[in-house]
This record gives sequence, C-alpha cells and structure tokens, in this order.
Amino acid sequence: MFIVSLLMGIIVGGLFSWSFFSLEKSWYKIIGGAVFTGGVIPGGGFILNMFALEQNVKIYCLAFYLAFLILFFIIFLRYMFKKLERQHAEFSYISVFDILFGHTSFKEMYYEQKNKEFNARLDVVNQKIASLDFEKKVYQDAANNLELEKKTIQKIKKQLKEQSEKSVHITLPVNHPIPINQSFMSDFPLLLDKVTAFTKEINFFTKSLVDDLRANMQTNSNEKVLGFFQAVCNKISQIIFADADVRVHFRYLNNNQYVKLVTSYDKDAVTYILTPIENDRPNLIVAAGKASRSLIKSLNIENHQPTKRESKWTDYLTIIFDEFTDEKSGNPLISMGISIREGEYRERTLIYLNYIEIEKIIQDNIKEINNIVNIAQFLKSMSNGSSNQQS
Repeated sequence: MFIVSLLMGIIVGGLFSWSFFSLEKSWYKIIGGAVFTGGVIPGGGFILNMFALEQNVKIYCLAFYLAFLILFFIIFLRYMFKKLERQHAEFSYISVFDILFGHTSFKEMYYEQKNKEFNARLDVVNQKIASLDFEKKVYQDAANNLELEKKTIQKIKKQLKEQSEKSVHITLPVNHPIPINQSFMSDFPLLLDKVTAFTKEINFFTKSLVDDLRANMQTNSNEKVLGFFQAVCNKISQIIFADADVRVHFRYLNNNQYVKLVTSYDKDAVTYILTPIENDRPNLIVAAGKASRSLIKSLNIENHQPTKRESKWTDYLTIIFDEFTDEKSGNPLISMGISIREGEYRERTLIYLNYIEIEKIIQDNIKEINNIVNIAQFLKSMSNGSSNQQS
C-alpha cells in the first residue's frame, strides 16, 4: 500500500505540474493549479483512505504528498533551467519538453531564430544575384562591342557601295579600306590646316623647352618634360578638335600595366582618373606595337580592352611611338589615346589622323627632348614616384 501511495503521488504530482507549467499566463496557472489542487489532491487522499487496510492512514498520505511535492519540485527546477537556457542560447531545435508543456513563447522564439537564419541565407542569395547581375553587365558590354563592330562593318559596306563606281578609298591598319565620299573630301583642307597649325605650335613649344632644358638642366627637368606631354594633349584637343567631346591622354608602361601619365580631359586634368590597361589581356597598345602603326578601336575591336568609362566614348585612336619600346618585352614604352564621342566629323578626323600618321609628328618632337632628357629614365622616375604614392 505504501508503494501504491508513492505511485499515486507521482502521478498526481506530474499531472498537477503539467497543468501548472503548461499554461503560460499567470491567471491561467492560478486557476488551473487551484482547480487541480482542490480536486485531485483531496481525491487522492480519499482514495488512499479507502484502500488503506491499516489504521495508520497518515503514513500513506504522507508518502502520497511527499511524492507529489518531490516530483513537482523536480519539474519546477527543470522548467526554470530550461527557461534560463533558452534566454542564453540560440534556438536550433524544439524539445519534447517544450511540446509537452505547450511553451508557445519558446516556439515563437524558435521561429524567430529560424526566420533570422532564413534572412541571412536570403542575403547570401541576394549577393549572388548581384554578382550575376555584374557578370551580365560584362557580357552586355561585350555584346555592345560586337554590335559596334557590326555597325562599323555595315557603315563601311554602305560607303563602299556608294563609292563602288569611283573606287576611291584609303587603307587603315590593319587592312581596313575606308571609302572616301564627298563629305570626307570636303573636310581634307580644313583638317590639313588644323594639323599644320598643331605642328607649328608643338614644334615651337618643343624648341623652347629644349632651349630651357639645355640652359637649366638641373631645374625641374621632369616637371618640364611632363609639361610637354600635357601640352601635346591640350593642343590636339584645342586646335584639331576645338575641345568638342574629346579626351586626349598619354599612358606609360608600369608593372605590366599602361597607366595614366597626363590627360587633357576635365577641368582638373591632374585628378582625372584613367583606368589602367592590363598587359596580360588583349589590348590595342600592344596590338599597335606589333603592327607598328596606330590603331582605331572600331576597326580593330578584337583587341579592345573594356574600361569603366566604356559607354562615355564611342571610339578612340591608340597611338604608339615605335622608337620608344621596352627593352625586355618589346612592347611600346609610351602610348597616346584620342577618345571621341559619336559624331561624323570627329570620326572622320580620327580616320584622317590615323591615315597621315600623326604619331610621326609627335615622335619627332619627343626625340628632340630625348636628346636632352632620357625619356625611358624619365618614365622610370614617374613609375617610382607613382609606386611611392600608392604605398
């Protein structure tokens, strides 16, 4: 009978604990506990009294209530431990204890934790989507280049058809026949005058610079040589293009990249950023060096290397100076670029400069300066200065 009393105390204590701890609102706990205490516990005592054969029923009642209280205390401690554990740990699972005692707050916290994990995974997915969007843009730029090449070919075919009877054309590198129409021919005198004016200006500037360098060799020679390249950019932009939607710049070879030396574009040309041209990928500078001629992008699109300002300029002329090359690689040591926006006159001007080999006029002036200041050493000092600034 003693064991029966213990078992009944355990059962009643378990049921009471379940009714008390499974209800999360305080007034639910009070009502549930009171009802259960007022009904089940006296009933348990009555049952024990009915089954007791001995006269000393108190011993069995004591066993009943002790089992009841001990089990309630154990479940209470487990409940409090579980609550503290939930407050200081992430909710990676819902236990049988939570389900049995109907802890909706724990379940809500578990769902909130899972929602955070889902959002974190969603952020990763969004980052991958952004990466795919960037790759899509790269492929779109490549498609745009192909479209430009297609338009160029169509334009040449159209011009060839217009001039088929006369068969008047000029050939630009590499092996690109360019038909000469009436508009192009009417531009020749004006373009010739502009190139002549540029030649006179740059020859005069070079002579003055050489005289100054000879007289003051130790005074700011690098700055003066840099000023020469800046002057070339500015005079081509101003005299030949009248500053109309054009950028003229020089690059030099530095650590397997062609980086900015000077540029004419923008009010503050010193701070204007020029995207480096990587030598480990196809580019027009190396291609022009191999062809020993300056090249136009739209006629040699297979060697074009896309840059950040791809959409700003529709075409450009890459100019190289074949007497200034790197001793190890044989690649051009210095290059010049003339970038233009869309416009028939600017396009014809670019073709004209390529045809007359404007690089020879500029190279003759560079050679004059090279007789006083070694251009290769000058560029090397510029490279060292750039490295020091970057570090």
